[in-house]
Amino acid sequence: MKRITIDKGKCSGCRYCELVCSYRENSSFNPRESKIRVLKYDESGIDDPVVCHQCTLCPPADACPTQAFQRGKDGIVRIEDKACTACYACVSACPHQAVFRPPTRSPPLVCDLCDGQPLCVKKCPTHVLTFSAVESLLSRPHTVEGGETK
Repeated sequence: MKRITIDKGKCSGCRYCELVCSYRENSSFNPRESKIRVLKYDESGIDDPVVCHQCTLCPPADACPTQAFQRGKDGIVRIEDKACTACYACVSACPHQAVFRPPTRSPPLVCDLCDGQPLCVKKCPTHVLTFSAVESLLSRPHTVEGGETK
């Protein structure tokens, strides 16, 4: 299985990934409708991209009362919009804060890896994001800083 990995040290905070994602999803440039977010910590000068880790054990799926979270044959976790009641129990259940509440009352936003061709990875100007195979999809993210996997 492939997933998005992040090299936080390279992130410039441009938020281009958010714009590309929101445009792909809704044909508008609105970061609040993006399935990837860049958290900014101005005091420390850190920009922290956050995206679904496609964990094997998915706490948001466990928290969903309607079982709207489904893992496809390709291994990608997606939300079945028709099954979702927009209760947002999944938002607080995600230990990585990678399930986002949209600006309107609609299903939560969760990265679906653009069906195996993540546009944010392709368009990231500083190459912060990588789409690669991982051996294990445990609950911890594969984040690298200075080339070391954590």
